[in-house]
Amino acid sequence: MSTMLSSANLRRHWALVALLSLALGFHLPIFGDALNPDATTYLAVAKSIATQGSLGIETTLAPRHPPLMPLLLTPFGLALGFNDISVHILELIAFVVLLLLTYSLSRGFGPRVSLVPGLLLSVDPVLYLNMSDGRSLCVLMILALSTLLAVWRGLVDSRWLVVAAMSASLAYLTADSVGYLFPIAGIAGLAWRFYYVRWQVFRDRWYLSAVAIFSSVVLVWTGYNVASQGNPYTDPRVIGYLDRLIGSTHLDIQIVMIGGFVVYFFLYLGQNFLPFLALREARSAVRSLPAKLVRDQRIGAMGLFIVLTILTSAVLSSAFTLYEPLRTLDHSDTYLRYAAVVAPIAFLGVGMLARTCSRTSKRWIAPLAVALIVLAVQFVPQAIERDDSSAWFHALQKDLSARNIETVYSDIAIYLRYNTGGVAFLSIDKGYSTPSVNITTSDVPPGSALLTLIYVPARFDERIEGLYLVYHFDPAINGPFANLYYRN
Repeated sequence: MSTMLSSANLRRHWALVALLSLALGFHLPIFGDALNPDATTYLAVAKSIATQGSLGIETTLAPRHPPLMPLLLTPFGLALGFNDISVHILELIAFVVLLLLTYSLSRGFGPRVSLVPGLLLSVDPVLYLNMSDGRSLCVLMILALSTLLAVWRGLVDSRWLVVAAMSASLAYLTADSVGYLFPIAGIAGLAWRFYYVRWQVFRDRWYLSAVAIFSSVVLVWTGYNVASQGNPYTDPRVIGYLDRLIGSTHLDIQIVMIGGFVVYFFLYLGQNFLPFLALREARSAVRSLPAKLVRDQRIGAMGLFIVLTILTSAVLSSAFTLYEPLRTLDHSDTYLRYAAVVAPIAFLGVGMLARTCSRTSKRWIAPLAVALIVLAVQFVPQAIERDDSSAWFHALQKDLSARNIETVYSDIAIYLRYNTGGVAFLSIDKGYSTPSVNITTSDVPPGSALLTLIYVPARFDERIEGLYLVYHFDPAINGPFANLYYRN
């Protein structure tokens, strides 16, 4: 009997099964891709949790993050080793959860249109890149969607607002930069609810409970930061960049930078809507959108979430571009991951538009095909490029082996350790607050090999793969070291 029920369910949901199979097939090539510094830091913290019960790691030069991603990785690391395989298995599991959640929210669109958001998500190049890198984007997408779903249900039953607060709290504990979005969204959400229910919002005990839950999580994490590093921020550098952008950057530069990123992010999230504007029904729906944003609180919540994410992402991206020492406008595409947190919500909007068009004809399939082709044109080069991402590390390992270097000190040791085999990388950390640093024999034993990116030696033996290599360290010869992380 159970076999018959399973077969019936499989036939009923064959399209979803096909979508999942197709999406997983597209994303399996992430295995073997090199990890981003964020991901290698997750691994280092996860290993520290498993072995020492601590969130602390050996260096302050690696990016510092909230604890959720390392906590999620810890059981995978214990079972499979703290390596790229554990990271990418977690990414694929999160991807399946994301697709299922997206489908559950779009099931009301009809049997065919309900697949539209999942199809778009399956070929989103930004999501693929970040899954390949091992970043937290997929998990953040799940939590953003979960928060939206809970808010929708909270419009009818305010108990769901507690679930929204829990989901937003987890998102806050997932990523340092994008985590700022959720406190901002909470404040904007209060104003949004006040518009509809006025002072009743402060008499809703479930809403007040939700506020208390989220505020408590923020306060606890802030308290941990104060206790562990003496300041309330996850990564003080991020606050420093934001402070300089807002407090000391000329207004015209702020307008150009933030405005440029706002347009860039709107184009990324809006590109899938554009083909539908060829249809009269879609143009009519777009014209009525401003009224719907106010009249329909579900659509209003989607719009508010998307706009807040774009604005927050634009401010963060501008701060990093102007003041993060090793990033320039050449890295602008990497900031799409901030706006991409709400890409599934935007794809749900595309599904709603397709549903509107499908009521009168089947012509909605043509603009959907165009949207998929546009994404695929971006997706394929991304996948090919990421397949070659490990080549740099293989070349580095080969270069070091050719020089009989088996142990090397480095300012990016964590990043190299989890991407390069056959060599032991040991960390050096002299901070980033001064324009130059003195590396001494207490940091690196005399005669040891030294490989740096951030600290540039006064003299070095050669450059390999863009890094500075010293065969036999001598502070009198190689020092002082210019600090590329320092920016006055």
